[in-house]
Parts: sequence; structure tokens; C-alpha cells
Amino acid sequence: MPSKKNSDNDGLRRRAARMAASLDPQDHAVLALRFGENLSIGETAAVLKMNPDEVRSAVNRAVGILHRTGAA
Repeated sequence: MPSKKNSDNDGLRRRAARMAASLDPQDHAVLALRFGENLSIGETAAVLKMNPDEVRSAVNRAVGILHRTGAA
């Protein structure tokens, strides 16, 4: 019988997948690097060949989408 913790983790994984699907691929990449990989704004910008202001805008846009959809 699966433990409650495993069941909770499965639920979180499904929720994370739904959240990711609601984002534009670039916004998803920005969030994955910025928060998943814990890169700075500058590091994220360099990896994605964006300027730091574009990264800041993408983070704000993506977080706003997640909040509006109730995912965050």
C-alpha cells in the first residue's frame, strides 16, 4: 500500500505538470532556471541569451499567470 507521503508527492508532481503546461515555453524555462536551478537573474539571462530586464519581466509574467490560475 502506498504511503501518504508518496501519494502527496505524486499529487504535487501532477500539479507541477499542469502548472508547467499553462506557461509559455520561454517563461517555463526562465522559472526552471531561476528557481529550480537557483540561478541569478544575470545567470538566467546568459543561459537563455536574454537581457536581465527580459528575465525579470518573464518571471513576473509567469508568476502572475500561476497566481491567476490558482496554481501558485
